[in-house]
Amino acid sequence: MTNRQFRSLLARGHGRAVLFAKRIKIERFEDVVLRACLHCDSLDVQIEGTRASYLFELLTTIRNQRRIKAAVRQALNTPRDNRHTLQHFRLAVLWAKNGDKAFRQTLLQNFAPGPEYGESIVTSLVELDGWEGFLLAARRIGQAVLHNPHKNRVTGELQACANWEFGEERVASELTALASTNRALQAYSRGLQATRPMPEDVRFPGDAEALVQSTNSPDASVQRRAYSILAKNPPSNARDIALQLIASKSPHRIYALPLLFHNKEQADLDLARQLYSSERNREYKNAYGRDLAKHLDHLAPSTEVNNLLNLLYESIPCSHCRFKVVQLLFRNHALPEAYREECRYDANEDIRDIVNTIGGPLR
Repeated sequence: MTNRQFRSLLARGHGRAVLFAKRIKIERFEDVVLRACLHCDSLDVQIEGTRASYLFELLTTIRNQRRIKAAVRQALNTPRDNRHTLQHFRLAVLWAKNGDKAFRQTLLQNFAPGPEYGESIVTSLVELDGWEGFLLAARRIGQAVLHNPHKNRVTGELQACANWEFGEERVASELTALASTNRALQAYSRGLQATRPMPEDVRFPGDAEALVQSTNSPDASVQRRAYSILAKNPPSNARDIALQLIASKSPHRIYALPLLFHNKEQADLDLARQLYSSERNREYKNAYGRDLAKHLDHLAPSTEVNNLLNLLYESIPCSHCRFKVVQLLFRNHALPEAYREECRYDANEDIRDIVNTIGGPLR
């Protein structure tokens, strides 16, 4: 296996990389593993989570982790408000729970929550230190709000985590009592009360012709919203719109496949495969793969369908979307035993669960 191949597997959270590491010494891939630890390759951490737990299992196959640990610790000393720091924090929690006191100290000293990923990051303190971890995280969030109330806000993610772990009644009553004597917790509590649902989308015209006209708006966000509605409610000329998006390489081509499949032309399945295979942008490729899997879900099992599912299994960037592919391969009795074995180490917990739940070799 080449460095490039191994890096690609790690980026997708593919179980094959962990299985490979368990069978063969991977010290020669240390630079690739280091890069994967420092750079979170999840397309959307809200859906996929980070790769931390997946990488932590892989790291158990490396005898000397000092260089990798030092690099992550250094990154934690200069935290950023992004998904990479979120992954560093998750890895640090796993090392701390495994007995590395230096990481615990680094976490508690250096973290200052930012407006975008702050609450996602501090939820790990609950995992690390339970109730005391929650209170520390809530104080840190409150301090950030006090420091800059216009930039920082309470999203409710930490509170949802605490309610799940400790019970909503306990969290509400004890937080109220403690907030009466602590300014940071007061700010956190006020922020929770001010949390409001996201506003509904601006209403768009209901008829298809007006929606199509909206795709020509000078405002890119209006175009995007119009295409997203058309993709869910395709008009009669949906295929023509899809082909135009594809031919022009429009930034809105991410909506092409639902429109393309509306007329259910057999030839379009091959066009979708070509489109998916040739796409180099990870976000667009993943959207094509996700929509292709949804379409395959409605088709009867066949050699062509299973070949496309194998293609998606090998290359779809998002581990969450790969779960749908594995489900379909199971349904079609077409998941090879080699796939099943590596699925046990996939970054996606649902994939691991499905192969561990459905026992016995496949025929």
